[in-house]
Amino acid sequence: MRLKTWKRILAYILTVCIIVMTPCTAGHASGVPGINARITRKNVMKLLNKYDKNGAYLLKSTNKYSDYMNWFYTGQRIIDTVDVAVHEQCHVYTWNNVRSFYENNIYIGNKKKVRVKFTKVFRSKKMAKSIPRRCRTFRYPVYISKADSNLTANRDGIYGLMDEFCAYHWGMNDNIALYKYYKRYGLESDVWDTYVDIGLNGKQAYAEFKYYILHYLYYAKKHHPKIYKGIMANKNFRKAYRKTESHYAKLIRQFDESLISIGCDPDYDPYGEITVLFKELERKRYKAIHNKLM
Repeated sequence: MRLKTWKRILAYILTVCIIVMTPCTAGHASGVPGINARITRKNVMKLLNKYDKNGAYLLKSTNKYSDYMNWFYTGQRIIDTVDVAVHEQCHVYTWNNVRSFYENNIYIGNKKKVRVKFTKVFRSKKMAKSIPRRCRTFRYPVYISKADSNLTANRDGIYGLMDEFCAYHWGMNDNIALYKYYKRYGLESDVWDTYVDIGLNGKQAYAEFKYYILHYLYYAKKHHPKIYKGIMANKNFRKAYRKTESHYAKLIRQFDESLISIGCDPDYDPYGEITVLFKELERKRYKAIHNKLM
């Protein structure tokens, strides 16, 4: 989740909220809703069907389990939280249509998935103290050190971390897919602020969850070698990681290029956390594990 929306999303989980509908404005001649168009199911789908078919698929295929419109209560425009809707419905996709509690479906695009069966794991929280203080960034307490016992990223170990990596990936994909929409319709500075904010959130999530996954394996190799071997022998897990990480990395490159195109610094890192994590991921121990997974 984005830094600016975390508290509001948490409030939604704890309370029943009403969807906020923004004032209606005239649509574009193309039929695609404008920046300030009403937040309606029809407009959301029009936008995604035009620019982000993977996001549209995730929302449509999971709506019978969870109404995706619930995620739009925090925004005044579709673009404010559409990436959150895609992210959260990706979680719904991951955990529905499974044969047991010990597997999930990792969406890899174009209506395809990888069914990942779980091997033995330990809770992610167990590795919390082994993570250096410099790497205890924004999501560290939520997903690792103070993670709820029922949070899948903690309970299901590396398979839950992979679920989060996948969801943040598709949220980032939505933002990049909408770049052409921003470029065509969104000329106001506040619109580009939204694009940059969402993109930086996705970029940091990439660094954090890639790091958590690789550190989990590094920790397992040292302290739980049997668990490590079981995970590394899981071909579908490796496939899910390979597909997700490679495409996510491409999205990061595209985001950096888009920042240059709108006159922003691609190295912009307001909290310094992205830089720290990318530097950490360059360590031999993590590069070696990453290469084995690929």
